[in-house]
Amino acid sequence: SLIPALEIQKTKLKGEIKFTGFLSNDQVLALLRNNQIMLFPSYSEAVGLAVVEAMKAGVIPVTSDLNSGLPEIVINDLTGFRVEIGDEKGFAEKVAYLYHHPERMHKMRMDAIKLANEQFDPLKQTGEIETFIKLISESSFNKNFNNGEYGFRLDSKYLPNAATVFLRKIIALVQGSAMA
Repeated sequence: SLIPALEIQKTKLKGEIKFTGFLSNDQVLALLRNNQIMLFPSYSEAVGLAVVEAMKAGVIPVTSDLNSGLPEIVINDLTGFRVEIGDEKGFAEKVAYLYHHPERMHKMRMDAIKLANEQFDPLKQTGEIETFIKLISESSFNKNFNNGEYGFRLDSKYLPNAATVFLRKIIALVQGSAMA
């Protein structure tokens, strides 16, 4: 597991790695303000909003190299690092690299903040979602979808994440307004 690999590096990093366990939202925000690196050794993740939140706070993500939305925001050696899934030693090496290269870490922190703020602006994204919903509600896709002409992947039970639940609610609202 990742923890033994990090415990080995911990001795090299003068005890500056802390394992916190579960934290409240307020504790997480305080932690982000006081740290520089976030490890995200996930085996499965759609977007990784925790990574986005960390980047907005100037925390460099070291994430698993997942086939997901993460590569769009965690750009290797620019806004963070992506490490092969399950490569505990690789995660530990990236942490050690950043620790020993403070000038590089500073530049990556600035790049992470910039990219996260540009790509994840809540006001901009809300407008884009509203435009998308309006477009879908007025489109022939919506009429064909209601007739069962198209399948829809969000109907699958194997995608039970918060984004899917949210999108299912939007689709239900759009379908309801199109029928009215």
